[in-house]
Parts: sequence; structure tokens; C-alpha cells
Amino acid sequence: MQTLAELNAYFAIEGVLRFELHESGLIVGNVTYPDRDDRGASSRRGEGQFFLHGAHVSHFRPSHAAENVLFMSSESLFANDKAIRGGIPICFPWFGPSTNPGEPAHGWARLANWQVSSTSSTNDSVTITLELAHPLFQLRYQIQFGRGLTAELTATNLSAHEVTHEVALHTYFAVGDIHAVSVQGDLEGLSFLDQLTGNIHAASHEAIRFNEETDRVYQGIAKQIQIVDNSWKRRIQISSSGSHSTVVWNPWIAKSQRMPDFGDNEYTKMVCIETANVKDQRVVLSPKCTSTISVTIELLEV
Repeated sequence: MQTLAELNAYFAIEGVLRFELHESGLIVGNVTYPDRDDRGASSRRGEGQFFLHGAHVSHFRPSHAAENVLFMSSESLFANDKAIRGGIPICFPWFGPSTNPGEPAHGWARLANWQVSSTSSTNDSVTITLELAHPLFQLRYQIQFGRGLTAELTATNLSAHEVTHEVALHTYFAVGDIHAVSVQGDLEGLSFLDQLTGNIHAASHEAIRFNEETDRVYQGIAKQIQIVDNSWKRRIQISSSGSHSTVVWNPWIAKSQRMPDFGDNEYTKMVCIETANVKDQRVVLSPKCTSTISVTIELLEV
């Protein structure tokens, strides 16, 4: 495990990236970077944060944003054996509960301590590469903070036989009021599995809106999705690559009250749009082969 001193000696970037101890004792990377406007002029500095625990991106606020683009629960449990609630947890190599008793929901990647392998910066962005070794997989996660946030996960099959995995970049987006939110774009043309009922629904060809617990898996390519947040008067553009599933989730009232690491009323302040390959779209990897999934998040309006 890399120490705080080693991380700052080898990977910190003066004035841009520094590793620190979170109040929980977990190691975080705190990022501030010049965020240039369309004319190339330097403006206020953007901010980002990530944990080595779970390679978890917890904060992204470009300089033109008044609020964090990502939602973080005020009740999140920051502990080595717990997943962080909010931001971008990595679900890998399975999605949902494990078929084997005792294994964590959504896989082991979001509970593991990742290693920093490289960091770099330009005049308007910062890139961090994290890695995680496992007997079956080598994982490489590249995070880039700039005018947008890009997260790219590459999995390599290290074994001598074919392996199957699921993956989701389980992104929690911060919104002003879920009642004033719609999700538009490519999902409107895809059918979906309602995980609450088990029913499959045909494409609605309409924007998604929220008035109850929502847990849907859309199967198919959705390269462009927008969260339209009328309360905060902003749009969040979600662009994906290598993704053949998208999960849309909001726990609503009753489930929020059952979750120990989530505030009772926080469902009004978030929505999950997860870039994924799950269920029928799980990935089959031959020996030594790789798969890559990525998402880019941009704030279009404030």
C-alpha cells in the first residue's frame, strides 16, 4: 500500500494535485486546476477529489459550476470495509448481489485500495491513473478533470481461460430537486427492464421523469444522455463509450429510510445514471484480452 509521503513525493503536482488524509483516515487526492473558457482565457479554478479506496471520484466542480456536479451523501460511511455512498463507485466484476454468500454487493473493486501509477497535468486538465491487480483481472482506471470529467476503466483478463464480468460506473448526479428533473436523449429510444417488477417495457420515446422509486436497466447503446435540471437551471451531458447498458436509479422515500448510509430526504437531491455493461450485456473476455468502458460528464448550462 502506498503511503501518504510516497504519494506526495512521486505523484503530487505543485499547485494542482496533493494527497491528504480524509477525516476518516482514508487517503484522498485533492485537485484544483485552471479551467479555461472557450476563448482560451483562464478563469476560476475547477475542483476535483478522488479516494484511493475504491478509486472513488467524489467531487467534480468545473469553475463555471456553482455546485458539485456529483452527489455525495451526508450519511456516507467512510471505512475500509464499506463502499462510499455517492460520487462514482465502480461496480466490478458483478452488478447487484453476488451469487456467492458472503461476497459484497456490486463486486470487490469499490472496496479495494487502488494504487496510483501516474499523474500529469496540462494548462487546463489533470489526469490520474489508478491500477488494481487481482488474480483474474488487471484493472486500469484513468480519471481526467477539466472542463469535463472523464472516467475510463480498462479490464484485462489475466487468466488462461475465458472470464465473464459485469461493470458499472455507478454515477450519482447532484440535482436541485428530483421533481424538476428530466432525463433526455438516447435512452428514450431503448426498452428497459424494471428491476422492481421484473417487467420489460418498450421504448417510451419520451423523457424520463421521477415520481416514485425508479430502478431501470436500459439495454442498448446510449451515447448521449442529458439530465435537465430546471431547479438549478443546468444541463449535464453524459457521453459514453464501450457501454451497452444504462442504469437509472432513484431510491425515493421508503428505500431512502432503510439505507443506513443515505439521508431520509436525500433522494430529492440526486439521480443515478450509470454507464454500464450488465445482465444480458455482460462482457465475455478471452485470455489476455481487454475491455474498456468510459464516461465523460460536462456541465452545459448554469
